[in-house]
Amino acid sequence: MSDKPRFLRRRHSLTAGDLAAIRRDSRARRAALLAVDDGVAQIIAAVRASGQLDNTYFIFTSDNGYMQGEHRVRTGKMLPYEPSARVPLIVRGPGIPARQVSRELVANIDLAPTIVALAGATAGKTVDGRSLLPFAHNPALRQKRSILHETGGSKFIGPAEQDERTNLRRPLKRVMTYHAIRTDRWLYVRWQNGARELYDLRKDPDQLQSLHAGRAHRHERHVLARRLRVLAKCAGESCRR
Repeated sequence: MSDKPRFLRRRHSLTAGDLAAIRRDSRARRAALLAVDDGVAQIIAAVRASGQLDNTYFIFTSDNGYMQGEHRVRTGKMLPYEPSARVPLIVRGPGIPARQVSRELVANIDLAPTIVALAGATAGKTVDGRSLLPFAHNPALRQKRSILHETGGSKFIGPAEQDERTNLRRPLKRVMTYHAIRTDRWLYVRWQNGARELYDLRKDPDQLQSLHAGRAHRHERHVLARRLRVLAKCAGESCRR
């Protein structure tokens, strides 16, 4: 934890009670997803019964999920790390090959342009994202666009937690504002107080060792910091390069 922001370093190590709560919550969430499966099946059945299944696109995604003990965070989100940032995305419809996976990096800003393209419409406002259809039709297509993720203002890391050592409810923890850039290999984070983090996601997918200090990755830090400054203020085409 020595390479993490101060507000995370101050969190205590997970207790046996914390681990039990994580397992309980994880199982409960998986059980709740059974109802989601049933709901999706009912929607598909209704569209099939209407005769429109072969002319309908389905886009399935979700809110970003909760941490489950990573970096001492028992629950909560609003952090730049992979367990908090990644979401599911499944697209089904005419012309999209079945059971294929695209490794292209995409973001929720791409959903509106995709729906506009499917409708044959024109966006009435500037959009920062791009249509996902080329990648859905050809999962091997790669363009290696970097994406921005950030949080602003005073955000909560998650609900109040039970402190197993004192049996008291710990108050809500606030997450410091940050801007981060994610590429297919790197995550670079710039925190409001000036703290930095840099992770090589190919070698360190769990983001356990930040490379923000020292000279070895000075070039990567410089390139990512410059691109992050552009992304943090971009609009339209400059966000899609």
